[in-house]
Amino acid sequence: MKKQILFLHGFLASGNGNKSQYLKNYVKNNFDNYEVLSPDIADELDLSFSSIESFIKNNTENLVAVVGSSLGGYWSYRVFRKYHLPAVLINPVVEIQSLVHHFAGKHVNFCTKHEFIIDPNNPDNDVEQVTPLNEEEKKLFMVLLGTKDEVLDYHIAERFYAGANIHILEGEDHRIQNFDKCCPLIMDFIVNNSK
Repeated sequence: MKKQILFLHGFLASGNGNKSQYLKNYVKNNFDNYEVLSPDIADELDLSFSSIESFIKNNTENLVAVVGSSLGGYWSYRVFRKYHLPAVLINPVVEIQSLVHHFAGKHVNFCTKHEFIIDPNNPDNDVEQVTPLNEEEKKLFMVLLGTKDEVLDYHIAERFYAGANIHILEGEDHRIQNFDKCCPLIMDFIVNNSK
């Protein structure tokens, strides 16, 4: 049975985005005993994490790590909290409440064309604040941060995950244009830290 890596995409994206495809292809071509799963996450914040949990329950028998980009980095933190899996975060959201208020209103997912509304006042929004990690927990995190991230201030994640395996990517933006070059680094971390 192959070891499974869960890839969680960011806001207004889908499981078929560039990063997930790069990682899938890299793993397929270099690791016979691993596979990458990249589901579409529900856009609505009251359904997002439950859709991830449902996918894990119904589609993974040998999950060993989670990788998340942007908002998917926040969800990956939540997956870590619940399942205690090694996590790789790519330009992750840390201050979730600020993001929710910033993106309040109607949106259309670029990939799926699904229309939805972000309502900061919705009591069902499942967006609990991140809580500090202890030193042992930080060992299970790799964090990739682009210094030219135009969406998020990378210093926030750098401070929050201080003590984790942090890689500062000079000149990279929010999308990480050279993400294919990060795949060997990601897999080295996962192989060395997964059960």
